[in-house]
Amino acid sequence: MGQVLPLFVNDIEHHLSKAELLYKDGEYHKAIRSCIMALKLCEDEKNNKITKPGLEGKTVALKIFLAKCYSQIGEIEKSNKVYRDLIDEDVYLPPVIMGLMHNNMVDGKSSKVQKNMQLVKIFI
Repeated sequence: MGQVLPLFVNDIEHHLSKAELLYKDGEYHKAIRSCIMALKLCEDEKNNKITKPGLEGKTVALKIFLAKCYSQIGEIEKSNKVYRDLIDEDVYLPPVIMGLMHNNMVDGKSSKVQKNMQLVKIFI
């Protein structure tokens, strides 16, 4: 018989799936709300000191998704803040660096794009 997941994981997965579907349909504001709800559920579990496998990775993925949603609605500063917060948490994944580069190109900040490219070269 399959593994029964705790309720909070199902809730997180529900909001994540809903956010992804809304994003696909171009409903970015609604996707943001669902993503934030999933992040709050992750934070609640972290505060309860209950360690669930994959929770930290899921939180990072949700934050990257949230930044992407903000970028889609033109909220570049909000998107960049999410990416910078991830970097402050020592998350240097390619989607974070590439997301910042994309936002800086959209925002016309070519000097920042060059700095982002230097970061990419360091990781290569």
